[in-house]
Amino acid sequence: MLGALCFLLVLGVFVDAQFYNDVVMQRLREIQKEDEDVMQELRMNVNPPYAFPVSSPLRDSATHILTVSALLNPDPKIVQIYLMADGSLSFFNLEFRFDPLSFTMYSDLLERGSRSETTLVKNLEYQDTQYFYCMIVMNPEQWQVYYADRWYVGRVNPPPQTTLIKHIYLFGDCQNATITLMSPYGNKKPEKWLTS
Repeated sequence: MLGALCFLLVLGVFVDAQFYNDVVMQRLREIQKEDEDVMQELRMNVNPPYAFPVSSPLRDSATHILTVSALLNPDPKIVQIYLMADGSLSFFNLEFRFDPLSFTMYSDLLERGSRSETTLVKNLEYQDTQYFYCMIVMNPEQWQVYYADRWYVGRVNPPPQTTLIKHIYLFGDCQNATITLMSPYGNKKPEKWLTS
Protein backbone atom coordinates (compact mmCIF):
# COMPACT_ATOMS: atom_id res chain seq x y z
CA MET A 1 0.00 0.00 0.00
CA LEU A 2 2.79 2.43 0.82
CA GLY A 3 4.36 1.76 -2.57
CA ALA A 4 1.05 2.55 -4.22
CA LEU A 5 0.95 5.90 -2.46
CA CYS A 6 4.52 6.69 -3.50
CA PHE A 7 3.50 5.92 -7.08
CA LEU A 8 1.15 8.89 -7.02
CA LEU A 9 4.08 11.27 -6.77
CA VAL A 10 5.58 10.16 -10.07
CA LEU A 11 2.44 10.90 -12.04
CA GLY A 12 2.63 14.63 -11.60
CA VAL A 13 5.73 15.00 -13.71
CA PHE A 14 4.17 13.58 -16.85
CA VAL A 15 0.46 14.35 -16.95
CA ASP A 16 -1.90 17.28 -17.06
CA ALA A 17 -3.74 18.48 -13.98
CA GLN A 18 -7.11 16.82 -14.56
CA PHE A 19 -5.64 13.42 -15.39
CA TYR A 20 -3.35 13.69 -12.38
CA ASN A 21 -6.28 14.34 -10.05
CA ASP A 22 -8.34 11.54 -11.60
CA VAL A 23 -5.55 8.98 -11.15
CA VAL A 24 -4.91 10.07 -7.56
CA MET A 25 -8.59 9.69 -6.70
CA GLN A 26 -8.88 6.34 -8.47
CA ARG A 27 -6.00 4.90 -6.45
CA LEU A 28 -7.35 6.25 -3.17
CA ARG A 29 -10.75 4.71 -3.87
CA GLU A 30 -9.07 1.35 -4.57
CA ILE A 31 -7.26 1.54 -1.23
CA GLN A 32 -10.51 2.39 0.51
CA LYS A 33 -12.27 -0.60 -1.08
CA GLU A 34 -9.50 -2.94 0.09
CA ASP A 35 -10.15 -2.01 3.71
CA GLU A 36 -12.80 0.52 4.70
CA ASP A 37 -11.20 1.04 8.12
CA VAL A 38 -7.91 2.18 6.59
CA MET A 39 -9.16 5.59 5.43
CA GLN A 40 -9.87 7.99 8.27
CA GLU A 41 -10.08 11.21 6.27
CA LEU A 42 -10.41 11.98 2.57
CA ARG A 43 -10.72 15.64 1.56
CA MET A 44 -10.83 16.43 -2.16
CA ASN A 45 -10.56 19.61 -4.23
CA VAL A 46 -9.76 21.92 -1.32
CA ASN A 47 -7.97 25.25 -1.56
CA PRO A 48 -5.70 26.70 1.17
CA PRO A 49 -6.14 28.06 3.69
CA TYR A 50 -8.04 24.93 4.66
CA ALA A 51 -8.62 23.30 8.04
CA PHE A 52 -10.67 20.37 9.23
CA PRO A 53 -11.18 18.48 12.49
CA VAL A 54 -10.05 14.86 12.62
CA SER A 55 -13.30 12.90 12.61
CA SER A 56 -12.04 10.00 14.74
CA PRO A 57 -9.16 10.22 17.24
CA LEU A 58 -5.73 9.04 16.21
CA ARG A 59 -4.44 6.09 18.21
CA ASP A 60 -1.17 6.39 20.10
CA SER A 61 -0.12 2.82 19.31
CA ALA A 62 -0.96 2.89 15.59
CA THR A 63 0.88 3.99 12.46
CA HIS A 64 -0.79 6.87 10.64
CA ILE A 65 -0.05 8.16 7.13
CA LEU A 66 -0.98 11.70 6.12
CA THR A 67 -0.67 12.59 2.42
CA VAL A 68 -1.10 15.92 0.68
CA SER A 69 -1.27 16.03 -3.12
CA ALA A 70 -1.83 19.37 -4.82
CA LEU A 71 -1.25 21.61 -7.81
CA LEU A 72 1.10 24.47 -7.00
CA ASN A 73 0.40 28.10 -7.81
CA PRO A 74 2.73 29.78 -10.32
CA ASP A 75 6.05 30.74 -8.71
CA PRO A 76 5.29 29.02 -5.37
CA LYS A 77 7.08 30.17 -2.22
CA ILE A 78 5.77 28.01 0.63
CA VAL A 79 3.42 25.15 1.58
CA GLN A 80 2.60 24.59 5.25
CA ILE A 81 1.01 21.55 6.91
CA TYR A 82 0.07 21.91 10.57
CA LEU A 83 -1.17 19.13 12.85
CA MET A 84 -2.73 20.95 15.78
CA ALA A 85 -3.71 19.96 19.29
CA ASP A 86 -6.45 21.77 21.20
CA GLY A 87 -5.88 25.48 21.53
CA SER A 88 -2.90 26.90 19.66
CA LEU A 89 -0.35 24.15 20.33
CA SER A 90 1.23 22.64 17.23
CA PHE A 91 1.74 18.91 17.57
CA PHE A 92 3.85 18.62 14.42
CA ASN A 93 4.36 21.19 11.68
CA LEU A 94 6.03 21.08 8.29
CA GLU A 95 6.94 24.16 6.28
CA PHE A 96 8.16 23.57 2.72
CA ARG A 97 9.99 26.46 1.04
CA PHE A 98 10.83 26.42 -2.66
CA ASP A 99 13.47 29.16 -2.98
CA PRO A 100 15.79 27.80 -1.77
CA LEU A 101 14.30 24.32 -1.49
CA SER A 102 14.11 23.33 2.18
CA PHE A 103 11.68 22.32 4.87
CA THR A 104 11.40 22.96 8.59
CA MET A 105 9.85 20.63 11.17
CA TYR A 106 8.86 21.70 14.66
CA SER A 107 6.54 20.87 17.55
CA ASP A 108 5.40 22.99 20.49
CA LEU A 109 5.11 19.82 22.57
CA LEU A 110 8.85 19.15 22.55
CA GLU A 111 11.35 20.78 24.89
CA ARG A 112 12.31 24.30 23.86
CA GLY A 113 15.78 23.30 22.68
CA SER A 114 14.34 20.54 20.47
CA ARG A 115 11.42 22.36 18.89
CA SER A 116 12.94 23.37 15.59
CA GLU A 117 14.70 21.30 12.96
CA THR A 118 15.60 22.34 9.42
CA THR A 119 16.46 19.88 6.68
CA LEU A 120 17.85 21.19 3.41
CA VAL A 121 16.64 19.32 0.36
CA LYS A 122 19.38 19.56 -2.24
CA ASN A 123 18.25 17.40 -5.14
CA LEU A 124 19.13 19.12 -8.39
CA GLU A 125 17.22 16.54 -10.43
CA TYR A 126 13.95 17.50 -8.75
CA GLN A 127 12.88 20.68 -10.54
CA ASP A 128 9.10 20.24 -10.55
CA THR A 129 7.27 23.39 -9.44
CA GLN A 130 3.83 22.44 -10.75
CA TYR A 131 2.84 19.61 -8.41
CA PHE A 132 3.28 19.09 -4.70
CA TYR A 133 3.20 15.73 -2.94
CA CYS A 134 4.34 14.77 0.52
CA MET A 135 3.70 11.87 2.84
CA ILE A 136 4.11 12.00 6.63
CA VAL A 137 4.37 8.59 8.29
CA MET A 138 3.84 8.66 12.05
CA ASN A 139 4.39 5.81 14.45
CA PRO A 140 5.22 5.80 18.18
CA GLU A 141 8.98 5.46 17.65
CA GLN A 142 9.66 7.78 14.73
CA TRP A 143 8.18 10.07 12.11
CA GLN A 144 9.39 10.17 8.51
CA VAL A 145 8.62 12.50 5.62
CA TYR A 146 8.56 11.51 1.93
CA TYR A 147 9.17 14.52 -0.27
CA ALA A 148 10.96 15.25 -3.55
CA ASP A 149 11.57 11.55 -4.28
CA ARG A 150 13.34 10.91 -0.98
CA TRP A 151 12.64 9.82 2.59
CA TYR A 152 13.71 12.09 5.44
CA VAL A 153 13.84 11.20 9.12
CA GLY A 154 11.51 13.44 11.06
CA ARG A 155 11.60 13.04 14.79
CA VAL A 156 13.17 10.17 16.68
CA ASN A 157 11.17 9.80 19.88
CA PRO A 158 8.46 12.25 18.78
CA PRO A 159 5.71 13.43 21.12
CA PRO A 160 3.96 10.14 21.98
CA GLN A 161 0.43 11.50 22.44
CA THR A 162 -0.79 11.25 18.86
CA THR A 163 -4.34 11.35 20.23
CA LEU A 164 -3.78 15.05 20.96
CA ILE A 165 -4.01 15.85 17.23
CA LYS A 166 -7.43 17.41 16.68
CA HIS A 167 -7.16 19.50 13.50
CA ILE A 168 -5.17 19.47 10.26
CA TYR A 169 -4.37 22.72 8.46
CA LEU A 170 -3.05 23.39 4.96
CA PHE A 171 -1.67 26.80 4.01
CA GLY A 172 0.44 28.21 1.22
CA ASP A 173 0.86 28.43 -2.53
CA CYS A 174 -1.11 25.42 -3.70
CA GLN A 175 -4.59 24.72 -5.02
CA ASN A 176 -6.99 21.87 -5.68
CA ALA A 177 -5.44 19.73 -2.97
CA THR A 178 -6.34 16.21 -1.88
CA ILE A 179 -5.65 15.32 1.75
CA THR A 180 -5.83 11.79 3.15
CA LEU A 181 -5.25 10.31 6.58
CA MET A 182 -4.89 6.53 6.83
CA SER A 183 -4.03 3.84 9.38
CA PRO A 184 -2.92 0.94 7.16
CA TYR A 185 -2.04 -1.43 10.00
CA GLY A 186 -4.93 -0.74 12.34
CA ASN A 187 -3.74 -1.03 15.94
CA LYS A 188 -0.85 -3.29 14.95
CA LYS A 189 2.73 -2.11 14.85
CA PRO A 190 4.62 -3.04 11.68
CA GLU A 191 7.50 -5.39 12.39
CA LYS A 192 9.88 -3.27 10.33
CA TRP A 193 10.06 0.43 9.67
CA LEU A 194 8.20 1.25 6.49
CA THR A 195 11.21 2.17 4.36
CA SER A 196 13.44 -0.75 5.37
